[in-house]
Amino acid sequence: MIDPQGQANKWVKNLEKEHKLQVIKLSEGGDFLRVLENAIQFGLPVLLENVGEELDPSLEPLLLKQTFKSMGVTCIRLGDATIEYSSDFRCGGDGRWRRWKGRRGREAVEGRGGPG
Repeated sequence: MIDPQGQANKWVKNLEKEHKLQVIKLSEGGDFLRVLENAIQFGLPVLLENVGEELDPSLEPLLLKQTFKSMGVTCIRLGDATIEYSSDFRCGGDGRWRRWKGRRGREAVEGRGGPG
């Protein structure tokens, strides 16, 4: 979500507080994959904060929901690890970009306009 004022971020944090929301700040780096792996396995909600214009390539299978069955269990490959994928897992992200280009190249300014 494009959230220049942080209002949606606060709303999501409040909404998911009782479900043990995991907040990951991508802009700070760190070991976010380990936190993400645990959330995926245990079905915890995740909020990716401060998402930039480019994402870590290791997140691509998650964003495309590239799950597969292994011995009857739904799994996903994240980084170098293959982990069990809980159907309760939810993930969202926020960014505070001033300008964003949608799929068709049209610009949305401060959240006015859709992804194209």
